[in-house]
Amino acid sequence: MQVDIELKQTIRAIDLALSAGRKRQSAKTGFVHGFATDDFALDTIPVYENFCFAFALFRQKTAESIQEGKQILERLFAFQTEAGDFPTYLHEFPKCFDFHLSLKIAPILIHILNDFGFVLKEEFKSQIKKCLEKAIKPPQSPLWEHRYLACRGIRSVIDFKSLQSARDWFEAIVSLELLGERDFPIPYHEKLQVFLGDHFVQEKDNLQPIALEYVLAEKEGFSSRLLQDHLHQLHSAVLLPFTSTQKGMSDIALKENPPSIFWNSNEHLNSLCFPFGKWEGENRIIFEIVKPFEMGRNDIFEASIYCNASSDLRFQVNGEKGTVFYVGDVISILSSEAKFDLSFEILEGNGDFCGHLFLSNRPGQISCKGSDSYKAFDQCIGLRTLRRDDALKIGVNVTWKS
Repeated sequence: MQVDIELKQTIRAIDLALSAGRKRQSAKTGFVHGFATDDFALDTIPVYENFCFAFALFRQKTAESIQEGKQILERLFAFQTEAGDFPTYLHEFPKCFDFHLSLKIAPILIHILNDFGFVLKEEFKSQIKKCLEKAIKPPQSPLWEHRYLACRGIRSVIDFKSLQSARDWFEAIVSLELLGERDFPIPYHEKLQVFLGDHFVQEKDNLQPIALEYVLAEKEGFSSRLLQDHLHQLHSAVLLPFTSTQKGMSDIALKENPPSIFWNSNEHLNSLCFPFGKWEGENRIIFEIVKPFEMGRNDIFEASIYCNASSDLRFQVNGEKGTVFYVGDVISILSSEAKFDLSFEILEGNGDFCGHLFLSNRPGQISCKGSDSYKAFDQCIGLRTLRRDDALKIGVNVTWKS
C-alpha cells in the first residue's frame, strides 16, 4: 500500500497531460485527433488541444520532446489567418468560429518564449513572436479583457466571487499565472480532490474531472478518478503549479450549485445531486414549484435526487429494501464509509405524492451515446406528483454520518 502511495506521488499532472496526448496522437499526421463530443474521434484535429500537447512536450524538458513540440507548433502556425485567428479544427481553415481562440493559445506561446527561449533558435522565436503579434488583439467580449491585458503584461483586478464555473476559473488562472500569481481561492476539497464550483457534468458513475483538479491534487497523489485517461488531462498542461487557499479535509464535501454532496467509498467518489433545488441551511434542500399543475399522460417528477449507481451503494426505505416511498418516509443510502438519511416534507401548499427509486440519468450525464445510448448510470430518488396546488414548496431533510 505504501508503495502505491509513493508511486502516485511521483506522477505529475504534466505526465498525465502527455499521456493523454500520446493516446490521441495519430501516427500518420503526428497531431492529436479528437472532437468536442468524442475525444477519441479519428477524423478531426482540434487546434487548441494540439497547442496544449506541444506545450506538454516542451515541459518534459528533453531534447527529443522539445524538438517534437517545436515541429508541431511550426505546422500549427500555418493555420493562423491574417486576422490572427485560428480555426477550431484544422479542416475548417480558413473559417474561424471562435474569435477568442487566439487569446486561449497566446499564454502557451508566451510561456514557451519565457521558459524555453534560451534553447530555441532565433528563427523559431521570431515565428512565435509574429504569431503572438497577430493573436493578441482586443477581444470582442469584455469577459476576455483580463486575458488580453495579461498577455500584454498589464495587471487587472479579477473578482473571484464572479467566477462560478470550472471554465471561468481555468481561464482566470491561466491569465493570472502570466503575471506570476500562484495562490487562488478556488472552491476545492483537498481530501476528496474535487472542485466545488459550478460543475455537474457526469460521466457514467463519475463526476467529470477538470483540468484544475490535476494540478491541485499533484502533491498528495492522484485519486483513481483522476488517474483515468481523460482529455482534460491534456488541458492541464497549460497550467503551471499553483495552490488553493481553500482546502477541505472532512470526509464529506458540500457543493452549493447545484446542491451536491460528495464522499468516498472504496476509493470511488460518490455524489448525491439535487438538480433545481437550493440549500436552506446545512441539512435541508428545498424545491420551489411555482408553475401550474397540468395532468398529462407522462409521470411528473418535480423533485428528484440523483446518486451514482455504484455497486458499493445500497438503498433502503424505512430500514428495509424497497422502491416505493411516501412523504415523511426515510430513504437511506449506505456505503462502506458513510450513511445518508433523506426524507421529503411539504413546507408550503398541499398535494399528493408517491416516491420511487429507479435507474435514470441525472441532468448533465453525457455518457448516453453510442452503445450506451439507452443505459442508465444513476439511481433516481424521485417524488411523483399525483395532484397539488399551483404553488408548492418541498423540503428534503438530509442527515449523514461517516
